Amino acid sequence: MGSSWDCPGPITQTVEDAALLLEVIAGQDPKDATSMSIPVEKWSKLLKTEKKLTIGYADEYFKDVDPEIMASVENAMHALEDRGHTLKKITMLDPKYAISVYMILQRAEVSSNLARYTGVRYGMNRTAFGKEAKKRIILGAFVLSSGYVDEYYKKAAKVRYLLAQDFKKAFEDVDVILAPTTPVTATRIGDADAYAFFGEMMDVLTEPAAAAGIPAISIPAGLSEAGLPIGVQLMGKHFDETTVLQIAYQLEQDLAFDRQAIFEKYA
Repeated sequence: MGSSWDCPGPITQTVEDAALLLEVIAGQDPKDATSMSIPVEKWSKLLKTEKKLTIGYADEYFKDVDPEIMASVENAMHALEDRGHTLKKITMLDPKYAISVYMILQRAEVSSNLARYTGVRYGMNRTAFGKEAKKRIILGAFVLSSGYVDEYYKKAAKVRYLLAQDFKKAFEDVDVILAPTTPVTATRIGDADAYAFFGEMMDVLTEPAAAAGIPAISIPAGLSEAGLPIGVQLMGKHFDETTVLQIAYQLEQDLAFDRQAIFEKYA
């Protein structure tokens, strides 16, 4: 829907499976102008490494985070230190800016991309569009309309550039950035309907990587008292999926997240 935002995100049981799937879907697609012509690595064969890296973390990504999530993420940080990696505190832009950028630019791209469907070729049936899709089309048309494109779209594009530059500067000092995946655990089914942009706010910590176009991965880091999963994310330099997967693989081994035992306990 949004050309500069859409990216396949494999959901797998292990980091190795994610690496294997990435080997299949990576590379240039002649029918996709957003794909890149760069070598595809055998990531599944590169997971084990003895390199000692610098892992960055920023307070901006830990604001208003649930204490249970904080505890799990700190446990992951200690595990990395035990492996000989260096943790380094860095300063970054507040991740909330990425949400605002996403809500403007992605909606604009949705509206622009779907404008081609005039009804001449595919008919006028709009029943396939859900409530969320319609909402995004309408908002996108608004921010691209005369009088508002300068106020919203162009400003959002500038902020997106600043976010990308912020990551570029951070990676001058660190190899990977670690942060919680979400600020809170999952809600009960139906509870999210009470909030207009609940989905976007759950993405507040993962949207910056998407805005900057850098590789990122989320892996299980523990469970809340209610038995809900807690994730930790790793973000890396442009096209440095190798390092991201390597650190994720190490955490996966150290945190020993036993899915089968969890399923049996909470089934």
